Amino acid sequence: MYGDQFGAISYDPFSNNLFWVDVHKMSVVVHSLSSSANMVAVSSTSSPLSMVFVPEKNRLVVGENGKISIVQLGNPDVQEIVSYKLSSPGSLVYSAQADAVFIGDAASRAIYRWDWGTEEVVPVLENIGEVVSMAVKDGLLYWVEKSGTSLLWISIYNSELSWLPINDIASPNDLLHLSLSGQDASSNNSANMACITAHCSHLCFNEDTSGHTCSCPYGMSLSRDKMTCQEDCPDNVFSCGDGQCVPQSWKCDGTVDCTNQADEVNCTMVELARCDNSTQSTCDDGACILSSWWCDGDNDCPDSSDEKEDCPALVCGEDRFSCADKRQCVLAHWVCDGGEDCADGSDEADCQVSCPAEQFQCEDR
Repeated sequence: MYGDQFGAISYDPFSNNLFWVDVHKMSVVVHSLSSSANMVAVSSTSSPLSMVFVPEKNRLVVGENGKISIVQLGNPDVQEIVSYKLSSPGSLVYSAQADAVFIGDAASRAIYRWDWGTEEVVPVLENIGEVVSMAVKDGLLYWVEKSGTSLLWISIYNSELSWLPINDIASPNDLLHLSLSGQDASSNNSANMACITAHCSHLCFNEDTSGHTCSCPYGMSLSRDKMTCQEDCPDNVFSCGDGQCVPQSWKCDGTVDCTNQADEVNCTMVELARCDNSTQSTCDDGACILSSWWCDGDNDCPDSSDEKEDCPALVCGEDRFSCADKRQCVLAHWVCDGGEDCADGSDEADCQVSCPAEQFQCEDR
C-alpha cells in the first residue's frame, strides 16, 4: 500500500484487520491483512480527524469535528458522543486501566476524557500545545505536541505535568508519533478471536462474545454460504475493466482502488483537491491539512503554501513564550532550559544561568 491518503492508522489483532483514515474519501477504510481486501468501514460527511480500534471493546472510535463516534463493525447503528468542546480531536488513545478514551484536541489546545459508557466529554488538561500523538502505559498518559521537542506526561488519576526534553532525537520541524512496543493483546483471554480461524474469503469481523460475520468489498456480495464474496456491481458505477467496480466518486480521488489502478489514470490535480472546508484547508498543490495548521509557523503543506509571507504574527497565550520570528509559541518554562524549542533558537538567547553554591557552573552558562 502506498500514497498520501493515509491519516490515522490502527490494528485489530483479533481479526487481523488494519484500519486507516482515508483523507481523500473522508472515510475510515478497513484492510484485511489475511486477504488484502479493502472496504469502507465508516463514511462521513466531514473528514475523520482521528481513529483508534479498541480490541478490549471490539469497537472502532472515530474523532470528528464536534463529536466522537463508537462503531461496531458489521452493525449499522453508530453511537455518537457529541460535545461542543471537541473542535479538532486529532489524537485518540484508550486506557483499559481507566476504561476511558483520551482525546487530544489540537484546536482547543486541550486533552479531554470520555469514560466508556457515559455521554459526556470532560477536560483533563487545558491551555497546552497542539497535541499530535498520545500513548498510555501503566497509569500514565504520554503525548507530544506540534513543533515540540519534549515528551510530556501526566498520571491518568491527576493532572500533575512532567516532561522530558528529546532535543537529541527530535527538532521542532519533526512530526512526532508515539507508539508502544511489546503490547501483547493475546493476553486478553476473554476476547473473541473467531476471525483468526474463520474462512471468510475477503473480510471478517468478530462479534462481541462469540462468532463472526463475513463481509465483502464494494461491488461484491456474500454468496449463499455466507463466507464467499461474488461479483455484484450495481448500476452507474466506474468499471475497472477486469470485473471489479468502484463508486464514481472514487474515480480520481487520489487513492488507488482498482486492482489495475484504472480509477487513477488520466487524473488532474484539480480533481484531487477535495478537502473538507469545515475542518481543513487546501494547499496550492491540492493537499489537505487541518485548518488550525494554517499559518501556525510550521510548513505542513508539501509545497509550504500554508506559511506564506502574508501570514499574520502568531499571538501566544499567557503561559507561552513568543519566539522572535512571531511564528511559534512554546511553553514559558522551556525558556532558558538548555534546549532550543523555538525553530529560531530565540528561547535560549541571552540566557544567564545562576547555579547554587553546591553545584558546578558549566562554561556555556
